[in-house]
Amino acid sequence: LQSTIFRLSLRTPEQASESLLSTTSYTAATMEQVLREFGSVLKESLLFTQHLHSLDIFVRDASGSLVRIASSHLANAAACAKPRRAMVDLASSSVGGGATTQSPIVYELDIAWSEAGDARGQQTERWLVCSGAHVSDEQEALSRALGAPIAWAAVAAPLSGAAAQGRVFSFLPLPLHSKLPVHVNGSWALSSNRRELWRAGEQEDRATDAPHNLKGQWNAMLSERALPALYAALLEHVGFAEALGALFP
Repeated sequence: LQSTIFRLSLRTPEQASESLLSTTSYTAATMEQVLREFGSVLKESLLFTQHLHSLDIFVRDASGSLVRIASSHLANAAACAKPRRAMVDLASSSVGGGATTQSPIVYELDIAWSEAGDARGQQTERWLVCSGAHVSDEQEALSRALGAPIAWAAVAAPLSGAAAQGRVFSFLPLPLHSKLPVHVNGSWALSSNRRELWRAGEQEDRATDAPHNLKGQWNAMLSERALPALYAALLEHVGFAEALGALFP
């Protein structure tokens, strides 16, 4: 079986009452709602994954049978295999040189998706993805201090349909909005619950905490240096004026 398994620590009320880690409990109805909410963004969840080609969400009905509630897959997986592989290599690389965003990797993704109850059936949307690595003296110093790999990032914009309601990704979507008409992805320093980005000096008690501040500086570098260069490169590759106008911030 070639797949990815996510283990979720879901607790019944009885288990939660005895847990030393979390007192949060989940019912079957609550989990189904969570899964349906994930299903609503499933079509975009493959934009920045490194190895996944498809995602499916199932629930069990009253009879115990599995029912697919949402599905998404790369319709052009073979055509985009080489640039996606290059993105994986880039994300795990260590490069040196002057302050620059190394040779952006630009490619198109065709994502097909469907949701249960949607009368339109399966739909396909084309995306333009631009990824690259930011290299500078600052990046090299932060990488050494944090033990982090290369500072890499990516942006994605739809080439068909309406402009995206931009979100922040760390491979998969985070509960954060980019406030841009594009999605942004990066090697972010995340909080322990993986729902927030570290920010330098965000709280007074963190102001003198070097690791916290370094993580905040890392994220600022991605936001202020890596992503703007990739955003500009993506706009240069958009081939028609109507889409180009919708993608300006």
